[in-house]
Amino acid sequence: MNCSKGVASYRAACEVRCAKGYKLEGDARLSCQADKQWSGIQPRCVEVRCPPMVTLRNVLLSPPACGQRKVKPGTLCRLACRHGYRLQGDLEARCLSSGDWSANIHKATCKGNKM
Repeated sequence: MNCSKGVASYRAACEVRCAKGYKLEGDARLSCQADKQWSGIQPRCVEVRCPPMVTLRNVLLSPPACGQRKVKPGTLCRLACRHGYRLQGDLEARCLSSGDWSANIHKATCKGNKM
């Protein structure tokens, strides 16, 4: 927290920033009010994560955690199809430091092989 008066005294305006790998939830700018309370919603820094992948039918994920929970930036997830199908779309996606996936995983589909 960085405050305009150096300390968090009445009418001090303070700005909150998060360390790399974290994102801010709540108000980035607060001021100390006469009642000794902060204005706005108390901020907090939460670790950046990518949401679980949501894929279409027959698309398999490796590791399975990619589709079950949020994962850390840098995590590499591979996409494949069940036996008898072939993948159309990206074969892998990486969780970026922004909390987004590197590939458009929602467009990955498995098409049946023609016999």
